[in-house]
Formats: sequence, C-alpha cells, structure tokens
Amino acid sequence: MTSIQINREKITVAISMVTYNHELYISQAIEGVLSQKTNFNYKLIISDDKSTDKTSIICKEYSKKYPEKIFFTENKKNIGATNNWIKNLKICKKTNAKFIAICEGDDY
Repeated sequence: MTSIQINREKITVAISMVTYNHELYISQAIEGVLSQKTNFNYKLIISDDKSTDKTSIICKEYSKKYPEKIFFTENKKNIGATNNWIKNLKICKKTNAKFIAICEGDDY
C-alpha cells in the first residue's frame, strides 16, 4: 500500500479529499483547507481517481509546495468513486489522527 510521510508531531485531523476531473475546483478546495487557522496539526490526504484533466497536475504541485500538510496519491487506473474513497480513508487511518474530516475535490 501507499507509504505516507507523517510529521513527527501528532496529527489531530486527517482530511480526506477524493477527486476526479475537478480541475476547475481543486485549487479552491485545497486552498480552503490550507487557509484554516488551527491550533492542532492536520494532514490533507488527496486521492485522484485517474482524472483525464489537469487535476492530478494541480494536486502534485500543491503536495510539492506543502509536503508537511498534503499527501497526494493517484490511481494508476480509474477504480471508481467508492473504491477511491475507501482507499483514501485507509490512508487517513494510517496517520493515526484522532479525527477524519471529509472534503470533496469540488468543495471549498
């Protein structure tokens, strides 16, 4: 399964974001998460389901810019919304976060 680099500090909230062809919305969704003022650590876990637009390129750029806050994974082939969501939640669980929040790739 996917390996994930976790901050040495404990993560309180893992944010699950699944995406597919959200090129027009994904930046706003990610920026919405990053703009939150918190007094706890969080990790945004993004899983792209083999988008055919520029969604994965945008997500990769954000994960490179904010590696301490964002973990990005993309599927080698489209596995469908439900399986992508389950995969993403399993990665969130690996963070040992106390809570998991859900934010879709077209939410903000």
